Amino acid sequence: MTERIDRRTFVRRAAALATILPMAVDGKHRGATLEAAPSVTLRVGFAAVASDASDAPIQPHRPAFDAQALRLGVELGIDEAKHAATLFGGEVILFPFAPTAIGTTPISAVILGVDDVDAASAAMRRAADRGIACLNTACSSDTLRAKACNASLFHVVPSDAMYRDALRQAKAPAGAFAAAWDPSLVRFGADTLNARFQARFGRPMTSDTWCGWVAVKMLWESALRARSAESRALIGYLGADTTQFDGHKGRPLSFRAWDHQLRQPVYVLRRDDRASATRVVAEAPASANPDAPSRDLLDQLGTARAVSVCRLAQ
Repeated sequence: MTERIDRRTFVRRAAALATILPMAVDGKHRGATLEAAPSVTLRVGFAAVASDASDAPIQPHRPAFDAQALRLGVELGIDEAKHAATLFGGEVILFPFAPTAIGTTPISAVILGVDDVDAASAAMRRAADRGIACLNTACSSDTLRAKACNASLFHVVPSDAMYRDALRQAKAPAGAFAAAWDPSLVRFGADTLNARFQARFGRPMTSDTWCGWVAVKMLWESALRARSAESRALIGYLGADTTQFDGHKGRPLSFRAWDHQLRQPVYVLRRDDRASATRVVAEAPASANPDAPSRDLLDQLGTARAVSVCRLAQ
């Protein structure tokens, strides 16, 4: 039955939809209406290690993983998703637990914050065995995008191959590294996102923070657009060729069909010791043709379909 709403409620929901949930570009979802979207209850598991940047191994091509920064990003994402959910009669619930406890609590999906490749692989297998959608926000190892790949596993954090390609393409100077985000970004709404996080937590938004925030955002939008918070529906929507998301990076983000790596721009950064901060020195991939299709452009980073040993889609 179609829900009847008054004009004030309709305007309020329409405004929220316009700012929080841009409609998908394909014809199937373009025709969706507010009245047709049922309420959903999204149960998000958050399985992360209790470590900080000082505990993580040093990686010359990317920042050290900071579990606390990731957790705060997830928290911001949950707060914003809850606000959006109330406008549509839905609900978003967060369930933090240890990676070894995946499968003990009924959830729609799990956001995985484990940097160690062996521990991450074990946690991902637990999720896969139970058919739970799993979003990897911490482990950049190419191994997980190769023979260890799985149809229920989606990689939000860039891969090591993407980081290396970004540095190579940018002809990065000595001491530079690559990241998914930086608090100095201002274009495409990045400044407002950075400001929201800074105001909420009193610290700058980092690469790990962004991965946690956008993972929640993608799960909520997928549940609303798929009209279901069931894990099978989320897996289907996240992996669909027509699905894309806005992550305030200027290009639509989407998961590659063959290994479920998130297509996204990557930033080349350099530490500015005088300012005790980082600054963006390049964005990858760079293109002489700014009008090139986003997916073709972003696929210049990371393992290409032709050489990938992961075959989720032929």
